[in-house]
Amino acid sequence: MIPGRSARYAAAGALLLALAAAPLCAQHGPPTEREREAVEVDPDPYVGDDKELKARLGIVSYGPFAWADNHGTSKIEEVLGEVTIRWMETAHFKIGSALGSYKMPVADKKQRAKLRAELAELKELLPEIDLKAKEIDPWLRLHLFAHRLEKQYAEISEIFGVTDSDFPDAPGKLMNFEYRGEGPYFGMPGKFTVLLLQKQSDLGRYTLRFTGQQRDTTTRHMFFKRMESASMFLGVATEAHEGFYGDDTRLHCHLAFNTAHNMIHAYQFYWYALPCWVAEGFAHWYARGVFIENNNWSGIYEQSSGLRSEWNWVPKIYARVRQGVFPPASELCQKTDFSQLRFVEHMMMWSRIEYLLTQEDPARFAVFLDELSGKIPEVQPGLLPTDEQVLAHQEKAFRKAYEMDWDQFDARWEPWILKEFKKRKQ
Repeated sequence: MIPGRSARYAAAGALLLALAAAPLCAQHGPPTEREREAVEVDPDPYVGDDKELKARLGIVSYGPFAWADNHGTSKIEEVLGEVTIRWMETAHFKIGSALGSYKMPVADKKQRAKLRAELAELKELLPEIDLKAKEIDPWLRLHLFAHRLEKQYAEISEIFGVTDSDFPDAPGKLMNFEYRGEGPYFGMPGKFTVLLLQKQSDLGRYTLRFTGQQRDTTTRHMFFKRMESASMFLGVATEAHEGFYGDDTRLHCHLAFNTAHNMIHAYQFYWYALPCWVAEGFAHWYARGVFIENNNWSGIYEQSSGLRSEWNWVPKIYARVRQGVFPPASELCQKTDFSQLRFVEHMMMWSRIEYLLTQEDPARFAVFLDELSGKIPEVQPGLLPTDEQVLAHQEKAFRKAYEMDWDQFDARWEPWILKEFKKRKQ
């Protein structure tokens, strides 16, 4: 859902991916009167002073706490002014939520069933939840999104074949004489930060003040002023795209997609942007597993809003493969510019990752990422790799992990599509 462009995130600077408009740069002026008026928030009614319950839920803090680079939650409150933000730090995330209450859907049976199941799962840890309530209050929404994010972290850790102990606890350390990044959060020193806002103007104020570039739609960013706190940020405003993400399922899928992007790029530290098919395909694969009737993308060439509802990709992919009208892996896997990805390429990238994670040994995908991510040996310290260096590095990693080249990838993937997707499309 996010128009975007290709970008390299690297130690040389913090760059934005998934842009919706050209940046409006400005100097950070002194705080306005509105910025000084931070809003006080009532304490969490579900946990209260119960330290055991807090520990069981994995809650580290409700704030104030350091957020990223040189700013913390208190500074964010000053900048955003009259915005009620609830804060929660968990094992792997720092989350700020300005979301309001959400009415339990009546007509949308799929969403109601999804929410009831998630709340029942959360109730095992948080017994105060009323499963018959007709509304999900702001604090429970924060608990729900924290639960979803930590669940995603655990699931992706399993896919990557890692645990927290596989990464160094600080920059500059090796793990069993091997480079595994610069910190404990998939290789990043700082926890993943997620800011859920309602108004686009609030997201624009945050990004302008703390990144120097104003963005009022979904933003992924790497903070990197200090290596010891370098972290991946995701900011969302639910009123964007005519309130499209005011729907809880859409918002959940949107967060899942962009968090998957941040996680796979963070793996062994974010030294450079991965080829599109790896990051975008993986993000599609994970988000469609949350709820398939949703489309998200970092960038798309076509600008038709109708593509949001074109979620049934299986018959489209099957028809193209049957007719021999599809981009081969030797072409698809060389894409590095997210803004130029066409709808058909998004579908094909998803299907490639779907194949690798379900038909090949899943452990091979972990090997592929181990080889692909992190530092590229041929790139001198302090320099960014070129697209050509990234793609050459990718080919070596793919051959080592899967023992096949791009043509052989096509030869395995194509018959699987014709067999499996023929069954699925019926």
